Amino acid sequence: MRIDKKNLFIVRTPLQLFNAIEAKKRFHREDSNILFYQYQRKIDKELMEKLIIDSEWEEVIAYPLTWSRRIFLPLYLNPIIKKHGSINHGYLGAFNSIVNLLINTVTPQKIIILDDGTKTLGIANNIARGDVNRKENSLKTIRNKIFNLDRSYLYEASFFTIYTLENYKIDNEIILNDYREFKKVLASYPQEELVYFIGTNLNEKILSSNQSFEENLKKVVDYYKGKKFIYVAHRYEDLNYLETLAKKYAFEAIRFQNILEVEITNGGFIPIEFSTFGSSAIETLPLLFSQSKYRIFEISSKDILPKKQVAMKNLYENFKEKAYEIISL
Repeated sequence: MRIDKKNLFIVRTPLQLFNAIEAKKRFHREDSNILFYQYQRKIDKELMEKLIIDSEWEEVIAYPLTWSRRIFLPLYLNPIIKKHGSINHGYLGAFNSIVNLLINTVTPQKIIILDDGTKTLGIANNIARGDVNRKENSLKTIRNKIFNLDRSYLYEASFFTIYTLENYKIDNEIILNDYREFKKVLASYPQEELVYFIGTNLNEKILSSNQSFEENLKKVVDYYKGKKFIYVAHRYEDLNYLETLAKKYAFEAIRFQNILEVEITNGGFIPIEFSTFGSSAIETLPLLFSQSKYRIFEISSKDILPKKQVAMKNLYENFKEKAYEIISL
């Protein structure tokens, strides 16, 4: 009698879920797979629900990040832990207290970190520096020990990632994600003469003002003059604001009802070019749509909030190292 392996996938964003599904299809088709997804914003929940096919999972657990579920973690998580018992593989995206408690309590035989854009690089950097718990003050350190929230398990975790992580001095196993399962449906797709500009959450966290955003976006639209240009809004961007700019500068602004990779698959064609100010999706897309062109539009540091200038500089340096075409604005 064959005993199924049981695996737990813990995700918080649509991209983490997309990568979890790739890992499940590639490594665990015959196993019992449990999906635990967290969400805070309604748009995240809606996008993840569109990716989930309930019949492909033994159980799907939705965990809204309300204040009570953040504070009284054991009360909500212990029944889940007791129900499922031993776990063979535990997959996680970016960690938080909920992820820490689940992983430290179910103690999977193997822990695998899923990509969540460039956050993967941050995790690798913290592992290399030996300070995965570095942000904790003394009180939080005590709390983490008492409630089993320590993140030291990351030192033994593997990565399922598009990044080689060769620039980081870590001993973790690296399992390269080439999206071989997802690409099986793309072989016969034609290319379409249009540009998808991939939006980012710049106005909320990165740029100094809406005026800076508008001025930089106008330069991009002018660069593509004569081509069909479609701005694909980030899920947190203000679509009404973007539509106002679209009317002003004669382009199209849309928000997909699913994550970009899946929406393109559903559309049945592949854009001839993708570009962005700095979306981490631009690193995943060439693995899926290798026949398209890719451009990065680099925003001047004067338009970026001081506290974000180093992070954006590092992001653009990463793009340059990977030989993306960079257009300085």
